[in-house]
Amino acid sequence: MDLERFLMPSEQAPPENMENMSAEMQEFLAFNEAEEAKEADITFTEGGFDFFGGYHPGRIQEISEEAKEQDPTLHELSESVEEWLPQGEMYSCAVACQTMVYNQSAENNVSEKQMIDLGKELGVYNHQGTCPADEGKILESLGYTIERTTNGTLSQLENAAESDKKVIVHVDSLKLAFPYVQTPCTPDHAVQVLRVEDTENGEMVIINDPASENGGEAYPIEVFQRAFNGDMTVISKEGNNG
Repeated sequence: MDLERFLMPSEQAPPENMENMSAEMQEFLAFNEAEEAKEADITFTEGGFDFFGGYHPGRIQEISEEAKEQDPTLHELSESVEEWLPQGEMYSCAVACQTMVYNQSAENNVSEKQMIDLGKELGVYNHQGTCPADEGKILESLGYTIERTTNGTLSQLENAAESDKKVIVHVDSLKLAFPYVQTPCTPDHAVQVLRVEDTENGEMVIINDPASENGGEAYPIEVFQRAFNGDMTVISKEGNNG
């Protein structure tokens, strides 16, 4: 007769690998705690669709002070959100984005008006806005390095946003507001992409939109990609004379 079948659990001999199982469990629990702490680094207000199919983005609610101390990229993200500014003219979104980039990386802030005046002097801005091919040229005149592409991928966008660079992209403003509208993607608006964050609700693209009411808005990547066709400018801070 197999007496072990009739023993109470406390009376049975522990399996030989119990010690290993315990160590693995502790490692698993520690990993989970670390992941939970990571998720709590950034909290967002909730975004979502309205009855008419319009998408209202959430935004960064808080970045924990401890996280900013431990992760320089989160500290930079926080400062970049603080440097958000609204565009002052109807078609000055690209200039507003360049102004934000400059103020995020230079010691002395400038106004959008100063950048608009410089853009006019350079012939890259007028009352109709900035030609996509000229995006970033105001910063280039100030010593920045710019890389333009019209066929960038989401993966390239994410990698650029994670690097020590700044990213401005052209998006379709209609599809950003109404992602499932049945029209071709036709970019007509510039925003700064700050980060692609992996959250418990999926990947979120965090942007500074000069046409919005505040910075640090967050779009699910599947929503953002419907308004993005690969037109992007990557800006290096090296060589800045500011």
